[in-house]
Amino acid sequence: MPKPNNAPQGRKSLMDNRVVSILMALACGLATWLVVTIYIDPQGSTTIRDVPINYANSATTYTNQGLDIVERPDISGVTVRVEGNITSIGKMTSSDIMVYPSYSGVSGAGKVTLRLQARVTNTTDYPGNIKCIVEKPYDTIDVMFDEVSEKTVPVTVDASAVSIADGYMLNKTSAVPAEITLRGPTSELDQISQVVAPVLSDDALADTTTTPSTLELRDENGNTITPQYTTMDSDSANVTLTIYQVRELPLEVDFIGVPNGFDTSSLHYTLSQQKLRVAGPARTVSALESLTVTDFDLAREFEMDRDYQRLIELPAGVVSLDGVTNVTLSFDTTDMASTTLNISNIRLVNVPSNYDMEILSSLVSGVELYGPKDEIEERRQRSRADRLPEHQPDSRPADHPGHHPDPVLHPHLRHRQLHGTVRGHGEIKSAHPANGPLWEGAPAKRVRREPKIIVSPSVSFADTTYAARLLCRFAA
Repeated sequence: MPKPNNAPQGRKSLMDNRVVSILMALACGLATWLVVTIYIDPQGSTTIRDVPINYANSATTYTNQGLDIVERPDISGVTVRVEGNITSIGKMTSSDIMVYPSYSGVSGAGKVTLRLQARVTNTTDYPGNIKCIVEKPYDTIDVMFDEVSEKTVPVTVDASAVSIADGYMLNKTSAVPAEITLRGPTSELDQISQVVAPVLSDDALADTTTTPSTLELRDENGNTITPQYTTMDSDSANVTLTIYQVRELPLEVDFIGVPNGFDTSSLHYTLSQQKLRVAGPARTVSALESLTVTDFDLAREFEMDRDYQRLIELPAGVVSLDGVTNVTLSFDTTDMASTTLNISNIRLVNVPSNYDMEILSSLVSGVELYGPKDEIEERRQRSRADRLPEHQPDSRPADHPGHHPDPVLHPHLRHRQLHGTVRGHGEIKSAHPANGPLWEGAPAKRVRREPKIIVSPSVSFADTTYAARLLCRFAA
């Protein structure tokens, strides 16, 4: 049996106490952790509220399938728990984080539950391993998808609220842009029938004006609608309202080919419509006193007992409000008669001094002479009494009792231009000037032969009183 050790022992150190050692170890560990967490890598978490959801992130996942979001939860923002270096994340705001849905489960139209994810977007100010977690209950959301398409709709101007001044009218409206492209879910696009540009005006308009307008989307019944997801390539347009002045103007006929001395007032004629309501720009319409129809050529067109269709000539920009573009021209020839002449008395007039002119035609036949019945009949009776054929010119002295003034044919050569070929014409032979053009305005050239120039004839009478009542027309 061993003997107990009764030898005296030395004093024990505090460090030899096991409990103290454990406490010292824990204190050192805590101190180390505090140093690391406070000064080296302090970790922690913070909560950031009202972070908006960014639905556009990775949206190609569903847009490539021809889909778009047509319904989503009405959430202004969600709460995100951020974990990381507490010194750093303590200064973080909602603008430094992006919350977005994960579209990995979207495969077609319909309602899909999407998981919300979050990440730091401001990595410059907040680098390192920072974890973001969307807190319940909005860590998942339900979103409705539908097929997306586009359609282009013309802009319709609504000027129903515009007041127009008396004596004026709204002629037309236009908008720039003239059409709008809509993009959105097919279900929404199907509801849109019109893109309307409404126009308001406090004053009565008397002149063309352009004004901006905010576009509206309307359904087939004309009701304004506001689609949730449909977008427009422009939400406004510049609208032009074209204002025209309205007037009623008399119609008139301009006579051309009038024989020298002939009094056109001796013709009794009527138009099927005496006046015409027209509209046009105020600066044009206000200056008009009357409107004319297409010229009537007495020397070529006039015949007994015949009506003529004439086109109403409107100035540029002026329109007819009566829907009439043609009128009928009628002559009252009840007291008129006609006879046929062959004219051999041909004289040149208006010949330029540097031209040598020679008349080749010796006779123009088939000239119709129109006038009062009594004077035409008197000519016939005197011709028969004196046995002078009607087609022969009366060459007797003017004081001869059977003399009746005969017409003289004048082939007119205009200084600036020659008349074109007409029914019944005189032919004139002209020598080309040595150093000049054939007529003013034509290119200078050498003429190797004497050209024949076809000119328009006119008929005159020696007795101007007699001429004022008689009209000649050349036969075809």
